[in-house]
Amino acid sequence: MLSTEEEKYNGDCKIIYNYLLSKSGEYVYTKDLINCTTNDQGQVENISLYPYCLDNFFDDILAYPSIKKIYFDLYDVYHSSNPELDHLRGCPSRIGIPNSIFKLENLETIDLYGIGGLNEKDISNLPKSLQNLFFGKLEMTQNVIKELTLLPNLKYLYFQKTKFNDSLNFDPIKNIKTLTELTLSNAENFEFTSTKKYLNTDIIKYIPNIKKLNIDHYTLSQNNVDYIGSLINLEELTIINGGYDDDLNLDPLKNLTKLKTLILQGTTSHCSEDLTIYDSEYCPLHTVPEFIFNMPNLTKLIISDQYEFNLPNITEDTIKTSKIEYLNLSKNSFTEIPNSFGYFTNLKYLNLNKNNLSDLFSSIGNLKNLAELYINDNSITVIPDSLMSIKNLKILSITDNNITSLPQNIGNLVKLETLNLSSNMIEEIPSSIKELMNLKELIIKSNKLTELPITIGNLNSLEKLDLNYNEIKSIPESIGNLKNLADIISILPQSFGKLVNLKKINMNSNKLITLPDSIGNLKNLKTLSIYNNQIVSLPNTISDLINLEDL
Repeated sequence: MLSTEEEKYNGDCKIIYNYLLSKSGEYVYTKDLINCTTNDQGQVENISLYPYCLDNFFDDILAYPSIKKIYFDLYDVYHSSNPELDHLRGCPSRIGIPNSIFKLENLETIDLYGIGGLNEKDISNLPKSLQNLFFGKLEMTQNVIKELTLLPNLKYLYFQKTKFNDSLNFDPIKNIKTLTELTLSNAENFEFTSTKKYLNTDIIKYIPNIKKLNIDHYTLSQNNVDYIGSLINLEELTIINGGYDDDLNLDPLKNLTKLKTLILQGTTSHCSEDLTIYDSEYCPLHTVPEFIFNMPNLTKLIISDQYEFNLPNITEDTIKTSKIEYLNLSKNSFTEIPNSFGYFTNLKYLNLNKNNLSDLFSSIGNLKNLAELYINDNSITVIPDSLMSIKNLKILSITDNNITSLPQNIGNLVKLETLNLSSNMIEEIPSSIKELMNLKELIIKSNKLTELPITIGNLNSLEKLDLNYNEIKSIPESIGNLKNLADIISILPQSFGKLVNLKKINMNSNKLITLPDSIGNLKNLKTLSIYNNQIVSLPNTISDLINLEDL
């Protein structure tokens, strides 16, 4: 019988796993294989490894010319405290890139995070096909900077906790004409002591063609913002878990007229000038200038997880000419959204999750192109009728709110494919739901439903129905018309025997007292979950469920 680890691999990856298994004895080398994936032909393309204790095996593990991506990770006590793996941690850090990698003519990406040091010519010997190069906690040397210029297809450089000393000359990087993307990361998965660390922009100055800049776990000074504002060819700017000084002025970003994507997501907890141990001091972004919502080429804007963030006063004139199609303002502290948001007529995606909203802006119905709307984890009590006029809406998710009823004209959302209303106080589903002929997922668990409308049987495209944790006593026979249903979480009438494609039934925490005899017709059923009901006995036909795995 195959082990759980071996089962997840196929093709070349299974050969690699079995090779490491055959070499194992006192040391279990298969633990060094983090992940491995293949293409449709079974050829290995991506492989992730802990590079410890494998010096004698790299020539065999990495002998596959189909490999496109290699990731070397660290293997320390923070990744796993399992004492069975101490022998791997006991091996010294890998110094140098394995020679076998230099022969991989299709290699596009290599992550050296788990490599403890580099030898001379390690970088220049990398395959010329390489496009993406990731450095970890190495100390950058002048020689490595020089060797980078010998990679003719290099597009992306990523530095995570990489050390740059003041004597380095980055001037040779100017010669890498293909280099357009840079990530500077100060992130540490397990960092308990830290002080505020401002971004050093020195290396950015030597990448004249930069189009994508990603900044992670750094605090931004005004000088940083001023410099970023000078990168006039920038198309994407991402700041993850950044720190922002209180008096920070973002006006220089107005110069980024080619910017298409702006992401300001999260804030670092390391904002103190003093060393802190197991302590956090946050410095979130408090607001942004109004022009951010109307940059000439901006189509994607994320301002998320800034818990003290306040929206600026955004006028209708500003929004009317906005090109934003994707807007994520989740995890902030908004109590209301201005009515002017109704003029974001190009919006296709809107995320307002985890704010303090008690209602929606009445002009929301003007967002005619909106396809996805997420308003989870707020305090909304009423879904406005105007929302029912968004005819292009495909996904509507309003979970964890205080909604008691649905608009009677919910059937107007004829393109809707997913409707998630979990964890509200809804007592009834309008009969007009029958008009949602494209609906594939209907999720209304944890509400106060006692019955379903007969018209639910008209939802011919429905594949998943979740009614867990309600007060339903029965559902209509029309449910048997839902031939595409593969996952039902509900209560069964006799007509359920017609749902021959059903694979999963979950009826937990309702008021079911029996199961129909016709359940035996569901030959494809694998999961039947019915705990916390009032069922005394099961029908004899339950034994006909030959594929049932979980009861």
